[in-house]
Amino acid sequence: MNWVREQNDRKVAGVCGGIAKSLRMNSTLIRLLYMVVFVVRGFIPSLLVYATLVYIMPSEKKA
Repeated sequence: MNWVREQNDRKVAGVCGGIAKSLRMNSTLIRLLYMVVFVVRGFIPSLLVYATLVYIMPSEKKA
């Protein structure tokens, strides 16, 4: 599984768009699932996971 931050389907940094593309899912569904985890697990853990993914996931190459 090759996750890259999406350039065309991004709201903040493209993490959810990149995950959705690699899983062949709707990016809105991935964002909604992230928000559910955000509410259930809390602000700090969810923010740390997102920030880590921004740092780890490479940005998509522009064509």
